[in-house]
Amino acid sequence: MSNRYSRQERFEGLGPGGQERIGLGTVVVLGCGALGTLSSGLLVRAGVGRVRIVDRDIIELHNLQRQHLFDEDDVALGLPKAVAAQRKLAVTNRDVVVEATVADIGPANVLELIAGADVVVDGLDNFEARLLVNDACLKLGIPWVYGGAVSAHGAVMVIRPGKTACFRCLVPGIPDGRLPTCETAGVLASAPTTVAAMQVVEALKLLAGVEDRISRDLVSMDLWHGGFTAIHIEPRSGCEACAGTYEYLARDIRGETEVMCSAVQVRPLAPRSLDLEQIARQLDGLGEILANEHMLQFDGEGISFVLFPDGRAVVNETTDVSFARAVYSKYIGT
Repeated sequence: MSNRYSRQERFEGLGPGGQERIGLGTVVVLGCGALGTLSSGLLVRAGVGRVRIVDRDIIELHNLQRQHLFDEDDVALGLPKAVAAQRKLAVTNRDVVVEATVADIGPANVLELIAGADVVVDGLDNFEARLLVNDACLKLGIPWVYGGAVSAHGAVMVIRPGKTACFRCLVPGIPDGRLPTCETAGVLASAPTTVAAMQVVEALKLLAGVEDRISRDLVSMDLWHGGFTAIHIEPRSGCEACAGTYEYLARDIRGETEVMCSAVQVRPLAPRSLDLEQIARQLDGLGEILANEHMLQFDGEGISFVLFPDGRAVVNETTDVSFARAVYSKYIGT
């Protein structure tokens, strides 16, 4: 019987010993959009022992252009991205333990979400979340692989606590002004595909212990005009995170709202556990409802929102925080 990983083991950079170490490793993929679906798929196929996928969103039709694990049936079912990804990958490689967690990554849960990881892979879409993950990984001493992609551009950087510059050395704080996003600038699927492939190569090096081949540079790329650039990033003098001050980890975001391109996420003031079936009955007759154990989607009365069991809601087609809060109060309660 042929070895599933025989072609990978024949690569001289890994060999059977490297493959064995990969098989003992745990990787946490934070975010399951374009980057997360691609990287988690590659990690599972590579034989990483345990892959934990964390994401807060459900699948939408426009995701299918670049989020390779999903299909139209997943959209129709209203599945959370993490759950749909776990279902697909669990039958892709039964040697690998694939875990799904539907959660909004925040200061209260990030340490628990990445606990036990050998490597964290970034599939996030905003700087605040990455600065939080940077704090958490530095505190726990876990290496992580930053990746970003928008338009036809991408970037990758390996952060190794105590050995390299951290993400806050590169990005001291949340940048001022509006930055390009997939919503505003679009994205070619080739950009996250390339970034995720590079992230996974670095993750496999970390798992296999190939110290001399792990990148120490920020690698950026422009796939439309062509070209890759590698820039060595030195630790920043006075970096708060490197010095052990974890500002983003210490924040209290309960009750805060977050503008997400064309939607607003509303977090509850206190931890909640909602009965989605009961809420569906209360909303019956007011509009169209799609509900399952993971979420409730409501469209009616000129309102569209998605509600999760932890009390978190995403109010669609708006960037007005006051309006989103009013919707939450009217339909869900405070």
